[in-house]
Amino acid sequence: MTLYSLIIKMLKINWWTTLKINFCCLSINYAFKLPILCFGKFSIHSLKGNIQIDSNIIKTGMIQIGESSIGIFEKKGKTVLNIKGIVIFKGKCEIGNGSGISVGKDSVLTIGENFKITAKSSIICSGKKNVKIGNNTLFSWDILVINNDFHKIYDVGQLNATSEDILIGDNVWIGCRSTILKGSIIPNNSVIAATSTILGKRGKENCIYTGLPVKILKENIYWEP
Repeated sequence: MTLYSLIIKMLKINWWTTLKINFCCLSINYAFKLPILCFGKFSIHSLKGNIQIDSNIIKTGMIQIGESSIGIFEKKGKTVLNIKGIVIFKGKCEIGNGSGISVGKDSVLTIGENFKITAKSSIICSGKKNVKIGNNTLFSWDILVINNDFHKIYDVGQLNATSEDILIGDNVWIGCRSTILKGSIIPNNSVIAATSTILGKRGKENCIYTGLPVKILKENIYWEP
């Protein structure tokens, strides 16, 4: 990175939000290193929870939130944070502008190393259930990951589970405008085609999954970020 580009990046940082998140959510030893850098506009609903960084190397800017990395979206889009539970970062992470992260009390969101959201996607983790995302996983834009119905649904008089865990494996690419619902398990090395809705367990690795109901579009594939 050239000196000019470094200066431009420094000027883009939302320093107030950066300091607030680091010193409110991290241990003091980590906070001074500023591992979390925030960019653009933010709407902070809650920071009553806790952020943990489970990595051997803690360095400035390893987690970047709100940076604009794709040209088709306005840079003015607000990033929303509502952290009442626990967020665990396993390493480097980029969360694009206009995205939302909501973690309820008694819930845990785990984000693997080298995770990226390009823009305008939401992860909602609540109901005392968890969401776990593996390493080297990419979310496109307009992705919704939600592990809670937020309403009680009865089936022949029996109450269905309102919330369930979600597990997204390593090396997963989720295409734009896809929805990942409660109880979903996405295996390693999968591609979720654009506009798909995932519900339940997908058992086979190295596949492209598509549609609703979900089906395998292609097998024995691999993808590169």
